[in-house]
Amino acid sequence: MNIKEKFFSMWFMIVVSLLIIFRIAAYYYFVVTGGHYIHPDSALYIELAGQLIETGDFFLPQYQPIEIEPFGILSENSGRVLHSNPPLGPDVFRTPGYPAFLVLLHWFGINNPYAIVFVQELIYGLSIFIFYRYARPLFNENIVRATVIFMLVGAGGLAWPKYLLSEALFFPFLLSGILCIGHYLKNSDGRLLVAAGIIMGIGAWVRPAIQYFPLIAAVTMILFDIKNRKKWLHSAAMLLAFMLVISPWLMRNYYHHGQIYMSGQASNMIAHYHVPMVWNWENIIPYYEGQDLAQKKVTEVVKQKEHELGRSINAVEYFKLQQSWALEELSQYPATYLEHWLIGSHKTMYESFAIDFYDVMRIPDERLHFSDILSGNFAAGQPKGGFEVTGLAKGLIYYLLYQDKFYLFHTIFSYLIFVFGLFGAVSILLKRNCFLWIMILACFYFTFIPGPMGYGRFRFPVDHFWFVQACMGFLWLMGLAKKTFQEKNQKGI
Repeated sequence: MNIKEKFFSMWFMIVVSLLIIFRIAAYYYFVVTGGHYIHPDSALYIELAGQLIETGDFFLPQYQPIEIEPFGILSENSGRVLHSNPPLGPDVFRTPGYPAFLVLLHWFGINNPYAIVFVQELIYGLSIFIFYRYARPLFNENIVRATVIFMLVGAGGLAWPKYLLSEALFFPFLLSGILCIGHYLKNSDGRLLVAAGIIMGIGAWVRPAIQYFPLIAAVTMILFDIKNRKKWLHSAAMLLAFMLVISPWLMRNYYHHGQIYMSGQASNMIAHYHVPMVWNWENIIPYYEGQDLAQKKVTEVVKQKEHELGRSINAVEYFKLQQSWALEELSQYPATYLEHWLIGSHKTMYESFAIDFYDVMRIPDERLHFSDILSGNFAAGQPKGGFEVTGLAKGLIYYLLYQDKFYLFHTIFSYLIFVFGLFGAVSILLKRNCFLWIMILACFYFTFIPGPMGYGRFRFPVDHFWFVQACMGFLWLMGLAKKTFQEKNQKGI
């Protein structure tokens, strides 16, 4: 290591040390000011954790206003009605990973929500270390260092680990699984792909949205080297390991409901968010009224099916029937649905996490909170604050209303990452690097999933890879500019 490299290494360690102190101070502020650890989805996770402790399984909760004794939390969202209303029985709506995590902490005597958040902060810190340790052989050293700083100080990294949600737990599994794939492609050790399958399988227990990504990664690796028989075998081993890890959950659902099934979340999202959105955009019915109508339509379809079968349907049948109805309804408006799916994915790519940071920190308390902008994110309508806050222009409006420099900076910064990230995708596609292709596929996969909702929470687990991609895009553009400048100078001579 030469003097220049030693200097930058020392500078990097000093900056990281200061940012760790900053994160500790932010957590202390979060605790002493009564930070906002409850998200609209937190109540369900907490209730399911309580059921796991009491029964060893969990059943469809009724959302009654109850206090969950193991954690001592009276959820702000208790008593709300889930849009979907499947039959009572063993729950297949959410996977059990995060509730099981809460139960594990309970066994160790960690019941206080701020203590749970502290553990989640440690997990997020460990994830940053994993990235720094294992990403350096795969990326430019300076890009890795810049990304570590981004992970430490980014609004998303400061906000999402503080919610009682699956994000902080899912983050290291997705990150580690992708890095295992990268190291496999570097040294062809099949054990690394098996490890990737196991790690991503555990991640699927936490967030089922990952369930199709291992197949995407496997197909990409095979297509890059289609004549390599070892690559076929190793990719198959990864998929087999993934399936073996999630199989207990699939078999549990088969035992209770007679069908292999992962989760009803996608079904619920399509029927009770996407359909009302399309109706709203087609000027058929306003969004919230559309949600009520969608529930009535699903109920009618269910009753008709039960009449045909001469029996009650179970939860898996309910979710599948609900999704079938929703897809049939959406098929009547294909252009509108596709257009707004692309618009929503576009929003997901650049949505600022500053509002989420404000929400968990309760800063500033009199301004917009997460619950105030849900309608803006989900319905593309006007939230309580009077405007939608997901876009760059709307971020500027927020600044003009509140003179909020942090929000203005973070909105512009998020948009720049999005723009340079797109250039980074172009530069990567021009290269024949399988791992980088898988990385951008991961980025687009998790920004495409929310569809019309335009919900940045889904992007958080790959936010660091988006930043890596943006750095690559910036360097690529700088390289093109330098090359163009040199060519003009040579022609001038």
